[in-house]
Amino acid sequence: MKQHPASSHRRSERGQSLVEFAITFLVLVLILSVVVDVGRLYFASVAVREAAEEGALYGSTGAFSGIETRVRQSSTSPIDMMDVSRIQVSHSPTTPCVGQSLTVTVTYQFEFVMPLIAPIIGSTILPLSHSAVTTVLQSSC
Repeated sequence: MKQHPASSHRRSERGQSLVEFAITFLVLVLILSVVVDVGRLYFASVAVREAAEEGALYGSTGAFSGIETRVRQSSTSPIDMMDVSRIQVSHSPTTPCVGQSLTVTVTYQFEFVMPLIAPIIGSTILPLSHSAVTTVLQSSC
């Protein structure tokens, strides 16, 4: 029995559609995962900035020894600030007097979930650092 040329043509079109779908699906999944990672990066950046601002506000009242504790207690989502292996908190000067500036810096080691970002930025970890500066309102100087 001889095959009709139109039916073999339809079969090859179905195969072509499947290949097009597979390629398009992979590209869409890649784009979606990059968007998710960029969203996570943005939320982490906001959390780090707010933690630095919280520490600076707390330090402006003269409670310099509790700045790091206050920063670490400021957030648990999207970043767990209690994770000392990924978050560093510093402030300078250590004991400023009234009217001086106090700078609180929070650095977070953000880890990308998408492995294809590593070749672009050179690493799967991107350090996020934010500083907040305030004037000391109370001090024991």
